[in-house]
Amino acid sequence: MPGLKNFTRYSTQFLKNTLVRNRPEFLIFFVTSNCNCLCNICFYWQELNKSGSLSLDEIRKISRSIGRFRILLLSGGEPFLREDLFEVCRQFIENNKISALTIPTNGILTEKIVDFCGRVLREYPELILSVSISLDGFRELHDSTRGVAGVFDKAAETLRKLLKLKNHYKNLELIVNTVITNRNIGQLGPFMDFVFDDFDIDYHDFELLRGDYKDKNIYLPPLEAIKRAHKLIVRNRRRYLKKEKANFLEHFAAISLLKLSQKIKERFLAGKRPLFACSAGRNIAVIDANGDVKLCELLPAVGNLKDTNYDFSAVLNLKKAKELKRTIKDTNCSCTHVCFIKLTASSYFRSIFYLIYNYIIY
Repeated sequence: MPGLKNFTRYSTQFLKNTLVRNRPEFLIFFVTSNCNCLCNICFYWQELNKSGSLSLDEIRKISRSIGRFRILLLSGGEPFLREDLFEVCRQFIENNKISALTIPTNGILTEKIVDFCGRVLREYPELILSVSISLDGFRELHDSTRGVAGVFDKAAETLRKLLKLKNHYKNLELIVNTVITNRNIGQLGPFMDFVFDDFDIDYHDFELLRGDYKDKNIYLPPLEAIKRAHKLIVRNRRRYLKKEKANFLEHFAAISLLKLSQKIKERFLAGKRPLFACSAGRNIAVIDANGDVKLCELLPAVGNLKDTNYDFSAVLNLKKAKELKRTIKDTNCSCTHVCFIKLTASSYFRSIFYLIYNYIIY
């Protein structure tokens, strides 16, 4: 009963976040600043291709200092450019007992990605491995966005090879991720149809353009256009759930959280007060490739792990970190990043009422 299993997963995560609100459960780790694309929508572009990334030995020390947590998201740069990526993951799987490993990728390094995933799936069959491949539109638009000719075709090739791997490993989750901008919002409907028809993925995810990206000719569409896009996204998610023969519990968990996340984004863009105080630095945090620790990807670093003998909790307990946590709460700091939205919502018991309301009404 995969639907019941997934609902149990959602429920367990919700209860853990609600009962334990000040312990990291989700870690975003930029494992490298190196990148083989030139994306004009990247909020991290000024930090790319710099030296000084943490070594495997340093990462091992960090991992041992954190304790048990649930979800590790490896970011970059392009994570698969890191030669020792499997050994990096091994530290968190074995030391921290993570239950899910998420890796967003541009999909260029096809063989390396497929080989890595095969090894992780073979050696850790209880781990949920989620690979999210970026596709921001059809071929011409996507290649232009990513700044590399042929990246659309390479991403599609990687996705097809991973789909073959998925036939043998049910703990592999495959996602296509699209960043919504003024350039692609007009083709979202046809592009959703293309992805749904051509790739048997778990679902198609969407993020809103955010942060200090490089190309200022690209921008976030007007709020009303985003609301229309959000309705398309909900309809699209419903058909993935229908394809998977999801039961009511799984359908409720997926759709209610999606719709609540959308509502929170829309409130932020409309300048309205957030529904919840952001939990950045409490149950979710960020480590940069150089060892800087951030409460959020878009906020300044509160310390560096090299200065605390690689003790993660020590950085989060620094005066600067405590002051920034208070500032986040006092200023109603919020954003459109779905990871922070979901972790925040899941740490408040009253969110169950918002979930029910949004599932039925919104």
